[in-house]
Amino acid sequence: MKERFVMSPKRLSVDRLSVDKPRRPQVIRYSSNQVEAAVLRANGLTYDEIAKRMGKSRQWVSEALKRFESVVRFIRDDVQRLQKAKYFEFLFDRSLQAKIIREHAQRRVREFLEKGLWPPTIKPPYGFRRREDGLLMEIPELQEVVAHIFYGYLNGKSQSRLASETGLSRSQVLGILRNPVYKMNAEIRWAGKLWPAAHKGFIPDDVWEAVQSIKLKDKIKASKFGLKFEKGQLVPDREKVEVLRNIFGMRAKGKLIKEISEEMGIPSPSISNILKSQDYLELGIIDHKTWRKVQEMRIPAGRTAVFIQKEKMMKRRRAIHDLLLKSGELTRFEIAKKLGLHPATVEKHLKTLEKLGFVSRTGLKPVKRKVNYKGRIRIQTHYARLWKVKTSGFHISKTERGYPAKPQTWPKGSAPDLMKKRGREIRAKLLETIRADSNITNSQLAERLGISESTVRYHLARLREAGLLEK
Repeated sequence: MKERFVMSPKRLSVDRLSVDKPRRPQVIRYSSNQVEAAVLRANGLTYDEIAKRMGKSRQWVSEALKRFESVVRFIRDDVQRLQKAKYFEFLFDRSLQAKIIREHAQRRVREFLEKGLWPPTIKPPYGFRRREDGLLMEIPELQEVVAHIFYGYLNGKSQSRLASETGLSRSQVLGILRNPVYKMNAEIRWAGKLWPAAHKGFIPDDVWEAVQSIKLKDKIKASKFGLKFEKGQLVPDREKVEVLRNIFGMRAKGKLIKEISEEMGIPSPSISNILKSQDYLELGIIDHKTWRKVQEMRIPAGRTAVFIQKEKMMKRRRAIHDLLLKSGELTRFEIAKKLGLHPATVEKHLKTLEKLGFVSRTGLKPVKRKVNYKGRIRIQTHYARLWKVKTSGFHISKTERGYPAKPQTWPKGSAPDLMKKRGREIRAKLLETIRADSNITNSQLAERLGISESTVRYHLARLREAGLLEK
């Protein structure tokens, strides 16, 4: 028999001075046998039938039901209140508990935001402190740091440089630049919405808008060679315009990137990035003809350009599959270490194998790694996904690969000439195919010629420009 207890407050005694003196609440006891007897009685059974079924005497049943009746009468109102509030569902359903608590917290946050105040459950933004009434107050010494970030970014400084100057992280700098809480007509951003704030910011609205006009999500373009920011806009640096034109001119004449690097005194990776950047074309530093010629020179002149062999990907995936088959469950970091690959490369191949049905995810494994935090080495633990083999037989047909099994090579020669020759061959085949079947679609053309649809669309456009084809 299991006993249960219910706290029952006694009446409060009142002395002559009318001061309430609470006493210890009374404990009402009842057992599971009493509950069982009450359930049977509610189903219409007599005392004798209940006693026989429970193995008790008739007198015990009578006294137990009388005692339990007083308990039920006492707690009836409280139980009804709990049922009305759906307390029992709340008590036993963990997901419902979390949902109700979360919704209540969100309602509290909205109550503050509708008044333009900062919610107490959210940490105040950098440079502000929260008063007891919810109003944000500026912190003078941190206000100067925020102003330095905004004006420095507007004048062309990168987020990384501002982070090193202020002692903040790059993500903190980015968060400050995006936050409308700092502008004069301050707003609070929460849950994808903007709420008018009761406080006044210290960054002029035009400065804040100019900062937002810069693509914060992209890398800072101010770091590109020969470009700078003036009043929030990207403009050419006059001192370096001629250098840029010389770089593009030398490349258009067939010089190698290494030769240009040695002559101009600029690292080869920087030269390569300059030649790929379209900003110089859009800003008028380089004319369209030179730009187009340089882009056609992406294959070095006079050299054999062997494209990346796609079959190498198959070998890596097979190696990953065989390793999982041999070792069981592994994380991408363990696979990368054993095969000498980068974890990101392993993750990409694992996702491809998962789509094809060869591997599957099983769970998580704690992984420790060293992190350099402000000059101190810390050990952090994060969880990496475990992978295992789902299908032991590894085979993908040529049609499922989506790319040729053999490497594609270019013969020796001038890259522009090769590109033109290849283009003429494709256009000649296109004309022959269209002449044979005028109702053929782009996808059918791509399939017959063994090229992509985008290539088909490009060459069809060139044929229309030449007047050899009509829609």
